[in-house]
Amino acid sequence: MLTDDEQKTLLALARRTLETVVVEGKKLRAVRLDDLALTPALEERRGAFVTLTGGATGELRGCIGMPEPVEPLYRTVMDSARSAALNDPRFAPVTAAEVPKVRIEISALTPMEPCANPALIEIGVHGLMLEWQGRRGLLLPQVPVEWSWDRDTFLQQLCRKSNVPDKTWKKPDAKLQWFRAQVFGE
Repeated sequence: MLTDDEQKTLLALARRTLETVVVEGKKLRAVRLDDLALTPALEERRGAFVTLTGGATGELRGCIGMPEPVEPLYRTVMDSARSAALNDPRFAPVTAAEVPKVRIEISALTPMEPCANPALIEIGVHGLMLEWQGRRGLLLPQVPVEWSWDRDTFLQQLCRKSNVPDKTWKKPDAKLQWFRAQVFGE
C-alpha cells in the first residue's frame, strides 16, 4: 500500500506532467523530478492507470494505463498521464485551457493473477482483464461500482470492452485475470 505522502507525490507528478506536456508543449523528459521524494515503493515496477475527468459534470476526458509492471510506478504514472491527456482515442486531446479544471485519479495496480473462480469476483474490489484470440480488455475495480453493475454485468461488459462475444470469459482458451487497485485522486 502506498502511504498518503506517496499518493500525494504521484498526484503532484501527474499534475506536473500535464502542465509540462499539455500547457508548455514540452516532451515528457522535461518533467522535473529533482524535488520529489521517490521512495522505494514509487520506484517499484507496477502497473497503473491515470483517469482524467473534467467539465461541469466531471465527464471522462481520458483514461490510459499499463496493466503490467513494465516501468517504475512513478514513470508509469507519468506516461499514463501524458497518454490519457493526449492519446486516448475516444476523446480529443486535453487542451491547455482545460488542464487547471481537470481532476486526476490514479489506480496503482497489484500484479495480475489468474481468476480461476469468477464466482469469487467482488464488485469494487477486483478489476478484470480478459485476453482471447489476440484481443484484450480491462476494467478497473471502480468501474462496476460507478455503473451499479452486478458480477454478471461486469463480466459481460468486460467482454464488450475486449470486443469479443458475451460469455467469452467462460471459454477454455480465454485468459481471465483479476487484480486489485489502490485508487486515489485529487
